[in-house]
Amino acid sequence: MSLEIFKSEVEALRERASQLRDAHARETRDINSNPELSDAGKAAERDRSYNHYLPLAKDLREKEMTLVKKKISDLQSQLESRAGGTSTDIIAFRDAQDRADQLKDQAQALVMIERAMRQGDTSLAHAVFRRATEAHWPDVKNAFITEHPTLKDVVRELNWLGDFKSESFQRTMAYAIFGR
Repeated sequence: MSLEIFKSEVEALRERASQLRDAHARETRDINSNPELSDAGKAAERDRSYNHYLPLAKDLREKEMTLVKKKISDLQSQLESRAGGTSTDIIAFRDAQDRADQLKDQAQALVMIERAMRQGDTSLAHAVFRRATEAHWPDVKNAFITEHPTLKDVVRELNWLGDFKSESFQRTMAYAIFGR
């Protein structure tokens, strides 16, 4: 799935959430202006409306997060597939991932990725790059891109998705149902 298709799917989910929010707001206005309901009756109806729309919005948010995780996984698979596909390559990559997961900071990762690329250790270079993507270490990611310019678009999309995934406030607001 291209990034543009991904963005349009997210946009559609957020538009549906906006429609749910608008429907809840209309219901709330109608409830509040209904002279036949007591204050307790209005509160009960607002709660009913809120409890109806909230799980629908949460479901849409979960669908978005599933899309994000799948897109990231697909892109990471594209990168990792270049590390080799033999059983020896797979074992080397798994071991490299274990080493990369132990990295604590960008400086340490930069030393490791530069050494791996200099020595032609593609498994370790890809594993350190994956760790740098997760930890948001731009210098390490840039070193990898410089050495692998054909992967620039995949890396750019992964960077964008990493930023997008961390926009929790915007996501929360996109799927929020306000007021009872």
